[in-house]
Amino acid sequence: EDLRGNQMENVITYKTPSKIISSLGGTVISKDGNASLLLPQNTVQEDLSLTIKKESSPATFSSLALSSIYNITPDDMELSKPGIIRIISPNKDLNDSTSIFIGRISTNGDSLFYLGGTPSLLKEKKVLTAEVDSLGRFGLFTYDTTQVIRKMDLDQLICQPRIFSPAGKTFEFPSTNILFNLESSHDVTARIFNIGGRLKKTIKPEFALPIGSNVLSWDGKDENGDVVTSGLYIVTLEVNNTILRTTVGVLNR
Repeated sequence: EDLRGNQMENVITYKTPSKIISSLGGTVISKDGNASLLLPQNTVQEDLSLTIKKESSPATFSSLALSSIYNITPDDMELSKPGIIRIISPNKDLNDSTSIFIGRISTNGDSLFYLGGTPSLLKEKKVLTAEVDSLGRFGLFTYDTTQVIRKMDLDQLICQPRIFSPAGKTFEFPSTNILFNLESSHDVTARIFNIGGRLKKTIKPEFALPIGSNVLSWDGKDENGDVVTSGLYIVTLEVNNTILRTTVGVLNR
């Protein structure tokens, strides 16, 4: 309310870049702020404009939908490397993580593909995060036995971006995402070692992660909360007596 008594509506507006620069990557956010897509460097082959438009759920899947459907366009585009999609859930209970998932609706609208999604809390809101390899129509759904689970590479561990700057300005992203798939719900533990083999950080979710695509985040800090020095780091993931490995670079310039 201003000095003349005019009432103003409290509105939050989310703005995204007008164009994603291929060599830099970036994040696109829906107008309501409930869905976002992060694209690391060189995920798209050329600079282009991306939009996330909220739609109603098709009647076929309306009984399963927990959120609006978000159409990320151009919806026929394949990504050169995985992107990271996040959708806010209306349910804050992390214990329900195995019954809620990020799904993709097929182009013709008659199939729902199970992607998965790692649950976490962000500013007291439950967020599901998953890996995507193409654009299209996504939303949150409750699980039943009719979903088609995409073919998963269970032996692959990926860090996106592969090089990041937690204490520098060389790259836009101050953290990296650890991407992996699970064939069933499991407890997992991620560990980050320096090139000399010294343990710098352990990331262990408090609950079992669901089947499908999962994403953990490392902010480039060690167990003391200090940013690690520039260099190459080894990332391991322990799942059901199996250890996966990959590397990630830190460049603080």
